[in-house]
Amino acid sequence: TSLRTTGGDLALPRVVVKDFNSVVLQSAIDALALWSQEWFLDQNVGTKCASVLGVKIVSTRQIEQMLQRVLLAVQGIISVTASSIFDRAKRNFAYTFTAGLNNGAILTGGSGTPFTVTGGP
Repeated sequence: TSLRTTGGDLALPRVVVKDFNSVVLQSAIDALALWSQEWFLDQNVGTKCASVLGVKIVSTRQIEQMLQRVLLAVQGIISVTASSIFDRAKRNFAYTFTAGLNNGAILTGGSGTPFTVTGGP
């Protein structure tokens, strides 16, 4: 199969994801990976990590609430339980979460942990 059109242009195949769980999984990854004001097309899109990580006194509860807000904004996620560990001396944090999808599947993941979806139809 040629990647060129008859006019010589590069033809990129169109990928359509029909698996709901895969769409939610990728949307969650994207939501947590993009920081606020990083995307030049829409400065309002993204996780407002700086609002938590830039604070002198930060609590794990603030981090967990931010994770819950971001993940609940992903279409298809209806519930989120998040936990985090904040190491003030190393200025580092780690998180894990479990999210319920509206089709009954469960999305899990975290920092250093691959995101996976189990169950559902």
